[in-house]
Amino acid sequence: DKGVGKTSLKNRLIFNKFNEHETSTPVIDIQLCSLDSFQKIPEKTKINVWDFGRQASYDHIFQLFLTSHAIYILVLDAQQIETFKHLSFWLNSLNIFVKESPVLLVINKLKDSIYYQELNCVTDFPNVIYRRFETSCKEPYYGINWLSENIHQVISIFPYVKKIWPVEWYKLRTSILNSKSEII
Repeated sequence: DKGVGKTSLKNRLIFNKFNEHETSTPVIDIQLCSLDSFQKIPEKTKINVWDFGRQASYDHIFQLFLTSHAIYILVLDAQQIETFKHLSFWLNSLNIFVKESPVLLVINKLKDSIYYQELNCVTDFPNVIYRRFETSCKEPYYGINWLSENIHQVISIFPYVKKIWPVEWYKLRTSILNSKSEII
């Protein structure tokens, strides 16, 4: 959902930075980084972090990007009860489109929580949720290191890491990323 802290979480994990006045992601922001920028590890594996903005008009467009070749981080805001109401929509979508992919459920802004409640979604969606995490991007050590370690663990066992992709896919990806057009 909009304003839950997806961009703040990305920036905390990759750059260890937090901006109190972060603007909402308009559509999508793709950040290429290596795992050593997540955490100091000797192996260099490049990953793409896709930060999807959340506007109601994009609810069904995001499904075009779902693939079983990805790891998903679903972020909820512990201060916005609406994000808990939309959780089943997101989990059902992931359950339908990406059954084999791990989903990390992050409950963000927990330190100042108003609405946080114990979620039964781990038992409701056992094949969807890999693990649940509680974080506060504002606080650099509030769950962030534990989440980062688990992201590395999931990436290290994920079967599509280090897979060689067709050159045509790389060319298409490069042309999309280099495009100046607002419409793809």
